[in-house]
Amino acid sequence: MRIFALKSNRLVHMQKAFVLVAVCAGILAVGCGNKDSQVIGKWNGKVILSDKDKKNPAVTAVEGMLNQSTFEFKSDHAFTASIGAAMEGTWKVEDTKVSLTPTKVAGKSIADIEKAMAGSPNYATIKANLDKPMTMTLSSDGKTLTMDSQSSATTSKMVFSKA
Repeated sequence: MRIFALKSNRLVHMQKAFVLVAVCAGILAVGCGNKDSQVIGKWNGKVILSDKDKKNPAVTAVEGMLNQSTFEFKSDHAFTASIGAAMEGTWKVEDTKVSLTPTKVAGKSIADIEKAMAGSPNYATIKANLDKPMTMTLSSDGKTLTMDSQSSATTSKMVFSKA
């Protein structure tokens, strides 16, 4: 009888442990989804020029256009954007980093853009930038996304707020 009682206690402890693991997994799943839900939606951008870039006429000339930039992040992890040109791609969130992988720019696939740019003097730089994801940082309150400059030529930032 004592052996049966010990086996029953082990079974009860195993069941409790299983329930605890299931609850923890559920909490983690909800927590991970929470970052996605903070990103999903429409965002409007504003450029924050560095002091250096405020003195650069080429940068200030496009400031107005950049201030009209938008992103829309969809629940299927696709995005559309307008940052001087229309862009489409996929996105993912890891911690506070939102990684954007463009698949089309101005209606053309990345492969088509690479083919069109082959042989140009800037091809290596363009290809290197097309092949790496853009990153944005999600604020702790989920209200802003900050895109640091994707170029070493400028130190300005784009800050996006939910529309």
